[in-house]
Amino acid sequence: MSNTQIKTVEEFVRFQNSLATYHVIRLGFQLGVLRLLEVGQRTSEQIAEALKLDSWRIELLCSALCETGLLERYEDDFALSPMARLILNDDWDAGFRNAIDQFAVAEEFQTSGKGITEIGRHDWTRTPAAMDAAEALDFGRTRRGLRVLELGGSSAVFSSALAHRDPDCQVTLLDTPENLARSMMTVESIGIAGQFKAVEGNPFDVDLTGENYDLILAAGIFHRLEAAKAKGWIKATVAGLKHEGELAIVDYFHGQEKGARTLAMWELELTLQSAIHKIHSPPVIRTWMLEAGLEHVQFAFLPSVPHVWGLILGQRVA
Repeated sequence: MSNTQIKTVEEFVRFQNSLATYHVIRLGFQLGVLRLLEVGQRTSEQIAEALKLDSWRIELLCSALCETGLLERYEDDFALSPMARLILNDDWDAGFRNAIDQFAVAEEFQTSGKGITEIGRHDWTRTPAAMDAAEALDFGRTRRGLRVLELGGSSAVFSSALAHRDPDCQVTLLDTPENLARSMMTVESIGIAGQFKAVEGNPFDVDLTGENYDLILAAGIFHRLEAAKAKGWIKATVAGLKHEGELAIVDYFHGQEKGARTLAMWELELTLQSAIHKIHSPPVIRTWMLEAGLEHVQFAFLPSVPHVWGLILGQRVA
């Protein structure tokens, strides 16, 4: 990714964590300032006239929105930033309002156990970490031309990074119909759809006996498995590996100082979704991998923004 793209992701993560700017952002959406600027940059007077609001207050609001990273200023004109266009294209304002409502049911969850629906993780923010994973695996060089199975990839961001580095690898995606549709949109948009095959299934309940994959990848799903289920899931995936094939688990892990605040918020969200969701530690997963017959287990943090991802890798030798 370019420096500009990395900066956009960094700004989004900072924005996501900026509780102090919440009211400014909400005003920008509710008053229609951000939607108005989709058609082009304007002065505060032009914005105020279009919205029938006080021009001086709009000037102050737009200046504050610049501090959030949603707007940029060009002399007297205000314009949407690249980050804001991504958010608006994703209908983020509606999602944000839903997220606030969902977190409000936290007290009910404590008594009923009924979780909230998942708040969007904005899969495009995974791209820097996905590229880190492809680099860590040395994909396209020491690992080349592999048969890869991705279990539950959501939008296939991580497997797309692998395929982009190695045009000779072939990837099978096993996921729900909704996630497979998103995944195929991803791979088609970057011109690598010919390397992918989609298979409908439950990525949390797999029978891979008799399969012969070089690499099985699980990115962003392992935290959804409680301990007993996670141990059995690892054993089931090992059955689908060829001799010297590898299992790669990419997930959220504690330990990167830059990502501590982000991960604290995400972990709270996970527990509101379901009581079984839990971020497992690398030493615990390593033990489960060894018990399942994997060897040469290694762990590494993926150091790019948002600084919450890590990769644990084990090899089937027997």
